[in-house]
Parts: sequence; structure tokens; C-alpha cells
Amino acid sequence: MAADFDYDAFTAGFAEYMTQSSTTLNASLDTDFTPSLSAFDAVVMSFNFGGEMGVPVEPTTAATPDPMLGGLGGVNWTLISYGSLDAPIVPLPETPVTVTFGDQGVSGTAGCNTFSASFQYDNFDVGTLTIGTLVSTLMACAEPIMAQETAIMMALQAATYFEITEGQLRITYPEGVLIFGA
Repeated sequence: MAADFDYDAFTAGFAEYMTQSSTTLNASLDTDFTPSLSAFDAVVMSFNFGGEMGVPVEPTTAATPDPMLGGLGGVNWTLISYGSLDAPIVPLPETPVTVTFGDQGVSGTAGCNTFSASFQYDNFDVGTLTIGTLVSTLMACAEPIMAQETAIMMALQAATYFEITEGQLRITYPEGVLIFGA
């Protein structure tokens, strides 16, 4: 406020000021304002604070689903290695391990058995990845294949993060990283 502001004069003339302002605003057209009053009204009417006074408004646009699932979807990923980055383990050559991420969840082959699970990801939050409880077939294979399958299934179950770089999917888990190629 200005140093010479006269508060008493302001309060004495306030009622008249409000009357003049209301008259001027009421005489104005919708298009005299930016944004237009109808656009502003639509914004105000979209607010809903709940309770009996709230008026729910249907959204005009729906959230767009991510058809590529953060880069995870649309690719059949094949395991290249697993374990620690210092001593990666190459999967047995006769038992390809694959994963595919889709709208219905993650599925694949673990060397001997097939599996599926739900999953959640957030590629905006440092690539967080959580794989739900794995469900798999119960076939028995040779011991080296079963040992590899157990290690891979446990790694998938413990997944915490994912990253896709240079055509590779890296799924981090507490003991290491699963590295898949497209």
C-alpha cells in the first residue's frame, strides 16, 4: 500500500466501490474476460470436494494407457546372464529363459517350467518393478536346469528395479541383476 493510503476514506467508500464494480462486471460480456467466463465457470464447476455439496463431474479425457509398459512390453526378452555383475552366470545353452510383459502380467519360461505373475512398474520413479507371486508348471528336469530355474525364479520374485539400455533389459534384485536381450 502507498505510504499516504487513507484507510478511513477507503472503508467509508468501500460499499459504493463494490456497487460500482458489481454494476460494471454485470454489464460486461462473457468475451470481455480472458479466459472467457464460460471457460472459467467450467473450471470452477469441475471442482469436487466431496460431501453433499460436491457435484461430481465426469472427466472429459481418460488417462492414456502405456501400451509399451515403460519399454517392458512388446518384446520377448531372452536371458543373457544373471547374478552379480562381478561374476555373471550365463544360463545353460539348452534351456532358454524368457520373459514377456503384457497387459495381463508377466509370463515366460524359466528353463524347464513356464510361469506367470502380475507386475507393477513405474519407469518415472527410477524404474521400480515389483513382480507378484509367481505361478508355474511343476515339471521336473535335470538337476542343473532345476537349480538354474530356482535361482532365476527367486531373482524375479525379488525384483526391485528395471532399466532398458542398448536393447537390454536389466532387472535388479538384491543379489544381482538379470540381463535380458531383446
